[in-house]
Amino acid sequence: MIKEEIIMNLSSELFLSAYTDYLQNIIDNSLTHAGETRIITQSLMPNQVLSIFEKMTVLYPLSVCASYLRVAHGLVKYWETLKLSSNDTEAFTRLRLNSWLDEEDKLTWYRNRTTVDEGVERLFVLLVGIDHTTDKGGLADFFVCTSNKVWDSLGGNYNKWLKEIAENEGLTLGEQHYNQLNDYLMLINSLVPLTLSQKADLLEEWLAKYSSNNKYSEDYDSLLCSLFSSLTNLGLPYLHVEDDIKLFKNKKGHQYLKAAHQFISHRLYNQGGKKTKDLDKIRKYLLENSEVKVSDISGNKIDVKLYFSYIEKFILNADNDCKLKLIETDLLPILKALNIKEEKKETSSNTSIPSFNCHSFEAVCKGLNFSLERFSNEHQSRSISLVTIRIKHFQHDFNSKDAQNNNINKDELARSVLKGVLGGIEVYIGNLDLAIENCVVDFLPLDEDTTYRSSTSNPHVVFETKIIGESTEVYLFKWKLSEFQIERLHVQIAKTILQKIETDKGCLLPILVMNKQIYQAIYHASNQEEACRLTSLGLSDMKVIDIFRDYDFSQVEGIQLSLRDLSNTYISLLESVVDEGLYVARNQSKILLNAYSSVLKKIMASEAYIAQDIKERFYYGFFMTESLGHSGFNAIEGVLINAYHPAVFELVSAQIDFITFAVSDIYSGSDYIFNKNSIDDVFVQSEIETPILALKQKQGISTHAKSFGWLHYIGKPLDDNIDLSVQALLKESDDDEDTQDVQPITPEESIVYNTLNDYQKVYFHAKDGLRILATNVTNLSSLLAGVTKYCQDSLIKDPNRIHYSLHISVYTIGLSKLTAVNTLKNWQEDLVDKFAKKDKVIELKISHFNSEVAHIKRSLESILEIQDATGLGCFDMVFNFSFLQNRTYGKTDPAPIISLQSNEDRGLIFPIIYYPKPIIQQQDNLRELRLSQRQIAIQSEHANLTANLEVSNRSENEQYFVVSKMEYEQADIEFIETLHQISQWVVNIDEYFDYNLLQKGNNENHKVISFSSGHGHYGELNVTLSTAHDAQQKLKESMYNHISGIMHYLHKETLLQLIDEVLRLNESLSGVANIKAVLGNNEAVRNLYGYALSIKAISKPKDCLLSQWIPLDSCQHWFKLQDSYNRADLLQLSLKLDQNNKPILSAHIVEAKVGSPDLLKKAEDQIEASIHYLSKLFAPRDSKKSNNGYNRRYWWGQLHRALVIRSHINQAEAQQLNIALERLSEGDFAIHWTSSVVICHTEDNSNDSSIIEKFYTDEFNNLEEGSKKYFVRKYSEVSFEKTILNNVYSQGLSGPKTKLISKENDNDNDLKSIVKTPTIDIGSADGSIFDDVSVTKLTTRQAMIECTVSDTSDTSDTSDTSDTSDTVEAIEDRKIMIGTESRRDTAIYWEYNHAKLSNRHLLIFGSSGSGKTYAIQCLLSELALAGVSSFIIDYTDGFLKHQSELVYQDVCKPQEYFVIQNPLPINPFKSYSTEISPGQTIIEKPFQVAIRVKNILDSVYSDFGSQQVAIIDKVLEAGLTANPHYDLEGFVEDLEDEGTRGESVANKIRTLVKMNCFDNTASTNLYEDKVRKEHAVQIIQLTQIPKDLQRIITEFVLWDLWAYVQKHGHKSKPITIVLDEMQNLDHSADSPIDKLLREGRKFGISLVLATQTVSNFTNEQRDRLFQASTKLFFKPATTEISSFADLLSKIHPELRRSDWIEHLNSLEKGQCFFAGYIEDERGQFKEVVRKLDITALEERGFTSYINDRQSDPFFIGI
Repeated sequence: MIKEEIIMNLSSELFLSAYTDYLQNIIDNSLTHAGETRIITQSLMPNQVLSIFEKMTVLYPLSVCASYLRVAHGLVKYWETLKLSSNDTEAFTRLRLNSWLDEEDKLTWYRNRTTVDEGVERLFVLLVGIDHTTDKGGLADFFVCTSNKVWDSLGGNYNKWLKEIAENEGLTLGEQHYNQLNDYLMLINSLVPLTLSQKADLLEEWLAKYSSNNKYSEDYDSLLCSLFSSLTNLGLPYLHVEDDIKLFKNKKGHQYLKAAHQFISHRLYNQGGKKTKDLDKIRKYLLENSEVKVSDISGNKIDVKLYFSYIEKFILNADNDCKLKLIETDLLPILKALNIKEEKKETSSNTSIPSFNCHSFEAVCKGLNFSLERFSNEHQSRSISLVTIRIKHFQHDFNSKDAQNNNINKDELARSVLKGVLGGIEVYIGNLDLAIENCVVDFLPLDEDTTYRSSTSNPHVVFETKIIGESTEVYLFKWKLSEFQIERLHVQIAKTILQKIETDKGCLLPILVMNKQIYQAIYHASNQEEACRLTSLGLSDMKVIDIFRDYDFSQVEGIQLSLRDLSNTYISLLESVVDEGLYVARNQSKILLNAYSSVLKKIMASEAYIAQDIKERFYYGFFMTESLGHSGFNAIEGVLINAYHPAVFELVSAQIDFITFAVSDIYSGSDYIFNKNSIDDVFVQSEIETPILALKQKQGISTHAKSFGWLHYIGKPLDDNIDLSVQALLKESDDDEDTQDVQPITPEESIVYNTLNDYQKVYFHAKDGLRILATNVTNLSSLLAGVTKYCQDSLIKDPNRIHYSLHISVYTIGLSKLTAVNTLKNWQEDLVDKFAKKDKVIELKISHFNSEVAHIKRSLESILEIQDATGLGCFDMVFNFSFLQNRTYGKTDPAPIISLQSNEDRGLIFPIIYYPKPIIQQQDNLRELRLSQRQIAIQSEHANLTANLEVSNRSENEQYFVVSKMEYEQADIEFIETLHQISQWVVNIDEYFDYNLLQKGNNENHKVISFSSGHGHYGELNVTLSTAHDAQQKLKESMYNHISGIMHYLHKETLLQLIDEVLRLNESLSGVANIKAVLGNNEAVRNLYGYALSIKAISKPKDCLLSQWIPLDSCQHWFKLQDSYNRADLLQLSLKLDQNNKPILSAHIVEAKVGSPDLLKKAEDQIEASIHYLSKLFAPRDSKKSNNGYNRRYWWGQLHRALVIRSHINQAEAQQLNIALERLSEGDFAIHWTSSVVICHTEDNSNDSSIIEKFYTDEFNNLEEGSKKYFVRKYSEVSFEKTILNNVYSQGLSGPKTKLISKENDNDNDLKSIVKTPTIDIGSADGSIFDDVSVTKLTTRQAMIECTVSDTSDTSDTSDTSDTSDTVEAIEDRKIMIGTESRRDTAIYWEYNHAKLSNRHLLIFGSSGSGKTYAIQCLLSELALAGVSSFIIDYTDGFLKHQSELVYQDVCKPQEYFVIQNPLPINPFKSYSTEISPGQTIIEKPFQVAIRVKNILDSVYSDFGSQQVAIIDKVLEAGLTANPHYDLEGFVEDLEDEGTRGESVANKIRTLVKMNCFDNTASTNLYEDKVRKEHAVQIIQLTQIPKDLQRIITEFVLWDLWAYVQKHGHKSKPITIVLDEMQNLDHSADSPIDKLLREGRKFGISLVLATQTVSNFTNEQRDRLFQASTKLFFKPATTEISSFADLLSKIHPELRRSDWIEHLNSLEKGQCFFAGYIEDERGQFKEVVRKLDITALEERGFTSYINDRQSDPFFIGI
């Protein structure tokens, strides 16, 4: 039967099996429950009906049930009118012969038949032809079976059929492949609707095309390509996608297919203009582009001009003949032509329309700023009289159903939304002051000119800004207003609450109860939009419950009245939102806040026994929570807060005031320069932090919070292990999203980016690849954005960087697994695409885990097992995010009573900053953060209420701070230590983690490269960069070389001590970054000397409570508005208190210079510029220099943090200092500025130092009197040294002065003692975090090689008597057949002799009994016939001759060498020789032989300790040196003389001596050609020998074999070595297996390595093994299936790990997956993965070879 006929049957089987399976399911269910059933199907053709009926008779014979199978009378008559095919005619006849035709039209009779009538227990009636029945009314009792129902039974998609096809075609596909093909087929079905039969026919034609055309190879890409050449019968054009396969493996392919259908349907060309425009595009693309090639479906080239003529006639005239020709011709060039965007002419910048995705007020302010910026760029005049902003257009997302539900049309509905979110905004926009005289800003209300359009995507509002001055300009900007925009959501929330309250008009205080799953999903939302979407989803089921329902107010009627007033105010505010808009409602904020405060005051003033219950109820008012349950409010452990909670509404209202003030403030100082960055800063600082600081729990309080704009979660963190119902809610859409939106740069992104850049500068290998670990990640986007920016700036733009390897392992916390995985997947695709667009390749491997800190530590500790003596880790860098912040707890502490600010200072609410508290010396593991902002009224009142509920007996008149606390524990110390052990650099980014905590524990091994604070929008983040490795040594080396070069008069004997002290002093700085110094940057190294000298030279002021040195280089965000060239080096900041406990700050600015005296002038300029700038920046509230700017609170916060972050205080000082620091944060302080230059003159050999007083000119009198004076402190080299080392030299012992240290004249012992820079080779990694480790160990084997070069006449290697002839006999150029592809009978070969095969090694994986040994016998038989001899070292008894296959025995004639009987001709202590060049040979020294033997014993006996290993080394070296004929017996005797430890070693190997396994005197070896020619396979049998000794013998044999092939091996004279259970052998670097794998090819070595497990291998060993070019994967054991799947998913990444698990589980005995290289029909040599059946020995044609072997030279000796 030809191939096409096979496919025909397959396709028919797909359709018919689906149909009959569905019928069988219906019949079985009906017979089981009712005993009878009646079914009628749609009309089918005779051949289909016959097949179904025949299948039914087999399934339901008369012995099972009675049945009537009939074709409806009407269908019979219809068939008779048709001209049937021969198959259908024959089927028609057979149906009639079987009486399966209803010739008499007895439909009613069949309908009425019952089991009683038939006298049976079960009966079914099956009629075919519902479309042709004559009595439709008689069908009422029939179950109707249609193709749609059958299709639904298949899941409504093609996946089941596709999997059957793949199985029959022998294709290995994964779920993503099936899904992709199904998506295309479903798209085709939507373009051209198909019946079930036609769906099957489509697959038939497609598979016929694929199978019959030799141009398609057996892989997924070819299968996909063939689909697009199989659609012409459906009227869809042929698409030649082979050259664009990547496009068609993503959503772009769908667009092309839709476009092809749209084009060929001619629907686009009903208008003449479209015809002309498209023809012009196509003509330009085809006729002006010489590279365009066109072919038809048969592969024939088509003349481009002829092709265009078809297109022209088709487009202009809808010519049908041309249409048919175009369907058969590749249409892809046309689609590309029509998809090419016209080159845009250069237009003015004002034509671009920016789009903003934020709050409305922010969007309008940014749009206004954009317009002013454009206007100022185009016009020099400041004459602007009027700026108007109006709503030009709203593209909304309402449809007819929405309009119907709201009883208004779509545009009116859209208008109501605009009114809700923008109503009243004109008042606040009008308050903006542009600082332009007589200029008015006017926001125009909605009018009739606003246009509306409905669209299902991208809802947005277009604003028009008109600027009127000497000229008039119009600018546009967009604001994204999706259904889930935060303000639009809150309008809907207001409507919903009002509707719910309407049913409970007496509600005094509402609490909103949400669906539990939606509530939990909101917590796990990845961003604000998703949180809004989920909230919107939960509104319909949300319940409004009155907290005070049924409460008895008889004793507190005043409180009830106040609650009623609060409730009315709340309802009035919501009504105002709905009726007039959010901005109008904001005018009621004061009324709401006053009403809330009034109720709270009355409650707090009530009797204690009454107030407690009311307090607890009132506490939860306006919150959103999940079901209250039976425990009521006591069960609440977390709440959501929306903008209508008074605490939030207070901040929302203050936010608008702040933005109005800040924007006007920026314009007033802008000098008509409208700066985008300044505007952006306003909105960063106006972000609303947690409105409610803490939530009472059953025990204590929780300060854990998550914010989504106006939505906030407060309370106990929810578990990351969410159930499926919540995951389903979080599931993201598969639709492509616009990834071009510019996201604001986060502080974490900048930290990641800068650190990666610094690392690349220090470590050269980072230019080729990086391994990054990120732990405790809560914000994936920031991490990934930083890595992306690094890749773009440092790699993609680098023309010399073509290939890059990036492995990243991520542990996330607080994110749903689905969200994290989707984010990582999308990022991976995007980054790979970025590289591909620049013709670069990135090997990007990602591992993701959801885990808490404790679990992360346990996971990472397993990596430490692979650490070597150098201590170098497997990761380049660890980013450890907020690991302390994630486990804080809350407390309320008493605070002194203070009054709130006056109304005019309300703008100072923002930015909201959390302030660290000083470290208490007695509790130095405790870190505290003050969250309370007492200028925020409702937040403070709620904090006081929390404190009263936390501790019941507290006074109602006291005020309280909410404090977040964290205690650093031993587990944290161990975790940080683990990070240092597994990574080169450790970067901790945490609000609570600091330099002092890093120093705890065993910190001798990890040194701080840098510590800085003040990162983040509000300076909230600390960043430590530390290492346990060589960065500190690099820095010492750099400093040693540098200081020796510039300071010639230092004392050499204390030079290292000086360097250590300089580094110690710099480590104490809170921010110094030594990266540039590590790199050897001269200026950076000089800074280290200058900083150290300044710290020593300038003492802190007397009586100060706090004092800190701050490197200004680490505070670059302070100098955004000043030229960095004039920035000083250091700021010494100190604090003391006056008699009124007011903070008095001393700020001393220092510029340090090391070098020429000429540097003094520049230093003076720097300190003068810095003191002018900083004294204004940090001016207190009441200073004449205070600019009263919008960001003054931010700068006070920066002062607070700079002082506190590293400070230690006594417990007794804490209360006083905390009050002072709060006053500082409110601007209530005094500050005195002074300055100094500290300069060290190099080349000055005097002992002098001096201090000179100078004064600034200060011509504008900007400085206070005390600040105008500054000091110049001068030092010589010697006084520099004395100052740093605390005058260690007395006057009488000045010590020798030394010039530059010369390496020629000095032995550099000092240098060697500090320069210890081990090397590291980070290899490629696979899979999970535990596999992602590859460290090249510096073993003794590598470190201690010593060689003696001798002449080739040296005869010390006397035992090597084998043939040394260089004559090489070529083996037969024969492919080695492995097996055949399942069900296709296509042979797959091991391309053993192919010139392009990198090596001849073969790995075999599989469980016991899966067929490994049989496969090896097949391969050895094939190799024997090709003239290749093989060695088996059998330590598993798996290759005993009498247990092997007879055919294998007959072909290979294996010779067994039983070591238990015949000693091996091997000397285990032999000194091997190696020819390093023609005529020169090196011979191993005794100590090298000792190392080799020691390593063998050490690898076998893992219980040997270091002392036992040392004894082996010592005894062997001594014995071999003394006696060239040293043997095992002597070795054991010498060990016994070494005492207890030597005796323990001797006991291990004494049995080996007794067994006499080695013959040191043998004159031949096993590998000589003579021996190999006599037997195709030799088996070294180790049966009956203990397992440990088997391994030792195997290692000795491998070393001996390696020495032999180095001298006599040749790549054209191969030897195959077979090792089963190879995981038990030594796979370390430089072991014999390692050498044979890496270098074996040039000596003719072919390894066949089999194993049941890969779990025992390190990642390095696994990488080495996988250099083998060919692999066979048999069915693994259950415990290994995941590991095997991981390996296969890396070889064939188009299939996921889960796909491979499924495929591996499906393997039968003797089946395997082949992963290797083949030469296809077109001569291409490529790597493939194929599913094979191992061909049986009896089916390999060996019989003819065996019969004729006498004529084959290879077998002459057999």
